[in-house]
This record gives sequence, C-alpha cells and structure tokens, in this order.
Amino acid sequence: SIMDYVEDVMKAIDQIESMPVVIGHSMGGLITQKVAELLDIKGAVCICPAPPRGIRTIPRISCLLKMMGYIPAIISKSPIFPKYKVTSHCLLNRLDESTRLKVYKKMTPESAVAAKEAFLGKISVDESMVTCPILVIAGEEDKATPPKIGEKIAEKYGSDFNKYSRHAHWIIEENGWEKVAEDIIQWIKKNVT
Repeated sequence: SIMDYVEDVMKAIDQIESMPVVIGHSMGGLITQKVAELLDIKGAVCICPAPPRGIRTIPRISCLLKMMGYIPAIISKSPIFPKYKVTSHCLLNRLDESTRLKVYKKMTPESAVAAKEAFLGKISVDESMVTCPILVIAGEEDKATPPKIGEKIAEKYGSDFNKYSRHAHWIIEENGWEKVAEDIIQWIKKNVT
C-alpha cells in the first residue's frame, strides 16, 4: 500500500542526522505529502503528484481509456506491468522515441493496491499537520496528472505552484529538465531554513 511506501521513507529519514527536504514524483508526490503530514521535514517538493483524498484524480480521457486494461490486475491485486502504449501515451508523451524506450525498459511492476489507493483518492493528508514549505510542480501537457490537480494540491497547502509549458508527466527526464531542477534548487535556497 502507499502507507508501506510512506513507512519506508520515514525509516530512511530516521537513518540520517537532520530532517531533509523530501522530493517525490507522481505517486512519490503523494507519498511526500503524507510524510510532510507525519514528520517535521524541512520542505517538500511534489512533482506531478498524485492527489490526496478530497482532490479528484481525473486523467485525460485518452489515458483513462488506455488504463482500463489494468482493471483485472487491480481487482485481483496482482502487480501492474506497465504496457508500452499506455506508458508512452500517458506518461512519456514529451520524450523522443529512443528516450521513451530507455525509460520504459527501466520500469518495474507497480503495486495494484497502491495504484488503486492513489487513483481512488484513499490517502488522506491533514493539511493542518503540514508545517513545512511545499512546492508543487506540474507539466502543462501532463495527461496522467493534469495541471489542475497540481493547482488544487498547492491550494490545499497554501503552497507555491510552478507549471511548465512544453512539459508533461515525465518532467524529470524531458528536454529542459535542467531548468526545472534549477528552479527547485533556488526554491529550496529561498524557502528552506
């Protein structure tokens, strides 16, 4: 479940000397929000994050239709093996074909339980317990987590929100990722003490 991942992150944080800035992408962005609720971390950066309970996850229709093929795995709680056509269309749409293949080959099966929890908005985060500064990042062309979701997440926490044109869900490896990374570094320098 997502809470298993949250516990793993919290155990890792427990092994270091000071509280970190936690950065998470996609489902990792939801995990980051939950960690920010449970621990007094220095800051959080949520990149194209899955939303917590109360903010509806509505991917673009084209992605929603393509994801229907995962329903049997979700029902049976079997691992979800990413399909290239779905992944390419919904997550990697701003990458060139050779980079898409490279990224896809590194992917591993997803937990059906965690995917269901994220998609159905099962994970709640009490924003009153989140005391650290948060930056939410969205890609304008993100088909899996459209920018409106990122805006609503930022509103929930009263946090900063950056939306990048010519970027989508896999912003971390798309052309121009360096600008996004530099903006994150500058945000941390300005907002995290």
